[in-house]
Amino acid sequence: MRVKTFTTKGTTDAAHTAASMTTIIITTTTTTTTTTTTTTTTTTTTTTTTTTTTTTTTTTTTTTTTTTTTTTIASLAITGSKLALGSQHSMVVKQDGSVWATGNNDRGQLGNVKTTTTITTNSDSYYYYDRPDMHTPFVEVIPNGAMVVAAGIDHSLVLKQDGSVWATGHNTYGQLGDGTTTNYKSPVKKEFAKVVPSGATAVTAGWQHSMVLKQDGSVWATGSNRYGQFGDGTTTHSKTFVKVIPGGVMAVAADCYHSMVLKSDGSLWAAGNNDYGQLGDGTRTGRKNLIKVIPSGVTAISAGRTHNMVVKQDGSLWAAGHNFDGQLGGGPENYDKPRKFTIRKNFVKVIPSGVMGVAAGSSHTMVLKQDGSVWATGDNTYGQLGDGTRTDKKDFVKVISGGVMTVAAGRLHSMVLKQDGSVWGTGFNAHGQLGDGTTTSIRTKFVQVINLTS
Repeated sequence: MRVKTFTTKGTTDAAHTAASMTTIIITTTTTTTTTTTTTTTTTTTTTTTTTTTTTTTTTTTTTTTTTTTTTTIASLAITGSKLALGSQHSMVVKQDGSVWATGNNDRGQLGNVKTTTTITTNSDSYYYYDRPDMHTPFVEVIPNGAMVVAAGIDHSLVLKQDGSVWATGHNTYGQLGDGTTTNYKSPVKKEFAKVVPSGATAVTAGWQHSMVLKQDGSVWATGSNRYGQFGDGTTTHSKTFVKVIPGGVMAVAADCYHSMVLKSDGSLWAAGNNDYGQLGDGTRTGRKNLIKVIPSGVTAISAGRTHNMVVKQDGSLWAAGHNFDGQLGGGPENYDKPRKFTIRKNFVKVIPSGVMGVAAGSSHTMVLKQDGSVWATGDNTYGQLGDGTRTDKKDFVKVISGGVMTVAAGRLHSMVLKQDGSVWGTGFNAHGQLGDGTTTSIRTKFVQVINLTS
């Protein structure tokens, strides 16, 4: 349900995590002046009178040497996404830095919604009912200053341009990191709360925990740590962000009850629940300490509910974890019939090349290729793959031919950001989470829902 970050044609955006590297350069100029003095003495002698004439010629030569020293003092991974999809809500960041939200707001996950809307779900949504806290289309919740967003199952995080982090929504486990377990539900508390004052470069949200990457490469976590998803060697919960990794991290991804960390050397580390082999360490044993699962070459990561996806430097896509619905892709060799609890305890290659970014949903996966096309696999019960059907796929199928720069996957819906700034959505929409102004329960094809440039 989280997206991670990719750089496509110079644009930093997402699918839960690749890093856009910002290098800060310091240039120092040193000037050295060298002066050389030459003295010439001339003596003239006669037999009658001795006259000594001394002529001094001074030549000054100035040599200026400029030395430029370039020092990389920080490589900052600005990770996150302009799109973030939770279970029943969606968040986007517009070009002007404003944040817009749509969908279910029963836990305050949309934040400062200034309108009150009651949405009646369609009759085909048999287990859903009227709610006063659902909103569609998108409504502005933060006016400016935002850079990226992250969505948990029912809480939201916003990273602002000044490095501060703001949070709203479900907070029973302290996942907002504000020191309380108070839910931020409008109208009780209408505003996002500032939970990290400065220094953040990335945010990611699991079901009941949140993680922040700071400029110094350290990782901080808050919320539930029941399965060791903090990776700090404990199962101790926290209501405020605590440092769990001292440094060296480039990107983070969290979902459900596990976390993944991409280090600056390209290695992948994971911690937390591992019931379906989603950590990719060759076991189904949960980990309280981060364990290295891929030694090098990783450029992007995305965490799904019980599966994980990784992009490597050569453009290949790798997958680990639960494959009940074909969410790992890769065809018949990774998918057994009839359906079984097929799992992959090690990362396996599912696409050989050409991948730019990836977004892992609850039980489906969206892939962005280098040519701007989008491919999808896995659970398609609610049309979340966007191929015009409701048939599950066991391998990736092309659903958009080109023009896309970001992909995002929620629990049962998906979105893409196109190069023209338009956002398109597909899948489950009974709570208005697609933001198209309707509660048409199921969309099997992508429909335009908002534009981030206007």
